[in-house]
Amino acid sequence: MTPVAGSIRPPARVRAGSIGVMGGTFDPIHIGHLAAAEEAREALGLERVLFIPNATPPFKLDGAAAPAGDRVAMVRLAIAANPAFEVSEAEIERGGVSYTADTIEALADAERQAGRVPELTLILSAETLPDLPGWHEPARLVAACRIAVVPREGYPAPDLEWLHRQLPG
Repeated sequence: MTPVAGSIRPPARVRAGSIGVMGGTFDPIHIGHLAAAEEAREALGLERVLFIPNATPPFKLDGAAAPAGDRVAMVRLAIAANPAFEVSEAEIERGGVSYTADTIEALADAERQAGRVPELTLILSAETLPDLPGWHEPARLVAACRIAVVPREGYPAPDLEWLHRQLPG
């Protein structure tokens, strides 16, 4: 699939089986994460959004993050009021360094095993997009899911032409 940019607009019709994916350390989870997830869910018609705390974040290998169980508990508390939000412990259960490409591939495999066609959208904020080409196997990642970029004040609008040049194919 090709990357897409989400923006504020009237809510889209919910597409059954569509899943938004928000990964991160969530140390702590904050209102910005929740607002970005809800904005993407409404704009893109996502049925649900999975929050996936990292086991070992690749950019925080010094162990500075709170314990995984504490971060999962924070996410559970933060999303409890929104029935479209869920937490997944997939990366924590897998252990080791968490790479988004591996997680998206595992989610897609699980959807196929359940007899569903995977329709996954990775939700990023505008300040994260420029880092995407430096992630682990970014071409595999963008081939496996859509990318929704949520605008953030103080950051430029997503430049999808730039992203296509960085990740051809």
